[in-house]
Amino acid sequence: MPNWCSNHYAFYTDDENKDELLRLYNKLSDIMEIPSEIKNDFEPGWLGKIATEHGLDIEKISCRGWIEYLEDYEPESNFFTLQSETAWAPTDELWQSTYIAIHDYMIVS
Repeated sequence: MPNWCSNHYAFYTDDENKDELLRLYNKLSDIMEIPSEIKNDFEPGWLGKIATEHGLDIEKISCRGWIEYLEDYEPESNFFTLQSETAWAPTDELWQSTYIAIHDYMIVS
């Protein structure tokens, strides 16, 4: 059994890209509600589902964990946060390989 790591990520963008941020929020909401077709021990909200939806190899990138909590999207501030639970360490590489690479105008902290 791993030592669990609690992670907190904040996503925000400028007014020009707020629709894209909302699409990201909605996709993460769906991931939390719709089970993955790949067998895993972390439903709902398995991080591997995020990786596979972006063409990443779940054998090569750490995705052992799940989204624990997705805070409501704040349209007036173009901002939302999420909390994830992961095995041993944060999954920063996962977020960098998916959303930062695709949405380079979004800031994840």
